Order: sequence, then C-alpha cells, then structure tokens
Amino acid sequence: MNAPTTAVTAADPPALQGLFELALSAAHLGLWEWSFAAARLWVSEEVLRITGLPREALERDAQAWRRLVHPQDVDVIWAADAAARRGEGFQAEFRLLRADGAPCWVATHARTEHDAAGRPLRMVGTLADVTARRQDEEALRRARDELEVRVQERTAALALANTQLGNEVAERKATEAQVRELLGQLVSAEEEERRRLARELHDSLGQHLTALTLGLQSVQDDAALAPALRERLAHLREVTRRLDDDVDRLSYQLRPALLDDLGLDEALRELAGSWAEASGVTVELHTRGLRRRRFAPALETTVYRVVQEALNNIHKHAQASRVGLIVEHRDGELRAIVEDDGRGMEAETWKRPAGPGRRLGLRGMAERARQAGGRMDLETEPGRGTTVYLSIPLQPDEET
Repeated sequence: MNAPTTAVTAADPPALQGLFELALSAAHLGLWEWSFAAARLWVSEEVLRITGLPREALERDAQAWRRLVHPQDVDVIWAADAAARRGEGFQAEFRLLRADGAPCWVATHARTEHDAAGRPLRMVGTLADVTARRQDEEALRRARDELEVRVQERTAALALANTQLGNEVAERKATEAQVRELLGQLVSAEEEERRRLARELHDSLGQHLTALTLGLQSVQDDAALAPALRERLAHLREVTRRLDDDVDRLSYQLRPALLDDLGLDEALRELAGSWAEASGVTVELHTRGLRRRRFAPALETTVYRVVQEALNNIHKHAQASRVGLIVEHRDGELRAIVEDDGRGMEAETWKRPAGPGRRLGLRGMAERARQAGGRMDLETEPGRGTTVYLSIPLQPDEET
C-alpha cells in the first residue's frame, strides 16, 4: 500500500487552527494536518522539535519523518496509511530515532475529516513526546519485577522456614510420642511390678504369717505350758496378727484386686472407705456412669492412681475436715474431681521445679494424666483448700 503523495507547506493555517496550535504547543503537543486532495503535509513547530527535523528537510522530502520510525515499529506507518484510506481515526505509540540519533517515544492521535459526499478529505492529528512517561512506566515495571522477585524470594524463604518449622514440630511430636510411649511402658512396668509384689505379699508372706499364727496358737493351747510363757505367746500372736493386717493393707495399696476384678467404681469406693477410716475424715463420694462399666485397664489405673495420690496428699498436708470425690463418665471423657477444705497453697507452687521430696506427687499425677492423653489442673489458695481436676478423653476402643 502506497501513501498519498504529499508536500510540506509552511502556509499559515486558518486563524482558529493557529489558536489551537498555540494551545497545543503550550501543552507540548505538536499538530499536523495531512491533506489528501492537495497532497500536502503541514506540521507545527512542536512536531519539528520532537522529530529533530528542520522544516527545510521536510519541504525537500515529505517522507523523511517515516525514515525516523524505529525498525521494530514500522508497522505503524502502514496502519496510518490504511486508516487514511478508510477514512477512519488512528492512534498509536511508537519509537522514533530522531534526526540526531536520539531515541524517543511518541504518541499520535488523529481523526479523518470528510467532504460533503463523505469522501476522506484530510487527517488531522497531534504528536506528543511521551519518552518520560514510557521511561517512568519502564522504571515502574522494573521496580515491580524486582519487587516480584523479592516477594518470590521472601515467599520461598518463608516456605522453607515453614517447612523447617513443620519438620521441627513433627520431630517434637515424634519425640513427645516416644516419651509418652516410654512413660506408658514405665507405668505399665510399674503397675505390673506392683501386681507381682502384691501377689507375692498376699500369697507367700501372707501364708507364712497364717502358718505362724496357727503354730503359736497350738503351742499356746498346750496345757503343760507355764502361764508366763502362755502370756508371751499371746502377745506374739497379736503382733503376728497385726503384721498380717499390715501385709494385707500393703498388698492392697500396691495393687487393689478390686480394680482388676470389679473395675474402677468398686475400687474407688473401697479406696474412699479405707482412706476415711485411716484418716478419720469423711469422704463424700459421687460416681456417675461407672457402675457395671469397664474401661481400658491403663485408663482405670490412671484415674485410680491420681485419686489415690490426691487423697494421700490431703492426708499428709491439707489438715482437711471434709473431702469431696466426684468421678464420672460423661461426654466422652473420664473426669475426676478431688476437693478438700484444708489449708491449700500458692497456686503456682506445684508447677515449679521440685527439690528432693517436694511436690513430686502432684507432678507425678500430672505426668500420668498427660501420658494417658488427658490433663490435670489444680485450683488452690492458702487457707481455702485445694481442688484437683482430672479429665481424660476416651477413644472408641478405650471402652470395654
């Protein structure tokens, strides 16, 4: 497609066009007019300044400005010609290599005017140097790209940190699981050893004490025995009986048979009764959801031992006059509450690292609760008693 042959003219434009040129020049906009019928191109001084071409050069060769278009943007020339032939408007941004070789970006906006018959008459447009804006846009694009790179780097660093943190959390959980497993094995081994010792005390030592009691009875019943010796034998029989009772009590404390045979409810009732008898303090016991129900042996043992240790602490330290014990199975949990009206203590004392022989019972109770997947809390205040709360969530397979 060949552009219409044009000639450059320096003729004065119409008066209104001169005013427009003045206004556009103040706005750094060049004005140009391409007359198709007269084959004439008129440009304002601002267009000459932007392109770097002297008017004389354009008067000699009206196509000189076309050679300034950057080789990568020459399509804009053909697009402008096509728009002129169709009588349409045209706008574009493209690069020029000015007459002095300096590159610049320009923007042109043009419209086609028609005669009364609707034929294209001329194209009038503006030309603006938009180099600064394009440079700003390019700087903004580079800044955005750099920011995107930094964001990606930061995101990758955060992802790596999250991965490392996740690994550390997983390792810690694995370690905690191993510790819980080891504690569970330790508790199981302890309970098994308690069971063995209780059985040995009851079966072996208990039988020997029974045989000793019967032997002393037979000797005491000998008619030829002197009265003084008979009295000493009676005293030995009483000592033997007390020793037998102590063995039975120790055997029960090591591992109550009721816990294995009849379950948690009966074992707790026996514990509360024997503790009240030994301490002289009444225990108000309330259970719910425990009768004729068995739980996993480890859970029953945990609840029993925590309650047992709580009662032992009350007997040793609390100087209480009343004790309340509530144990219930509700909402998928085993819960135990041991409350006394004793002298209490500072609330945070039991959580501090304990010295030899100090608060090890409470820490052991809390450790047992954690090992079973539950938790133990303590509410206490000097002079206002102590309340121990134990809660252990149950899994479906932990109820039997």
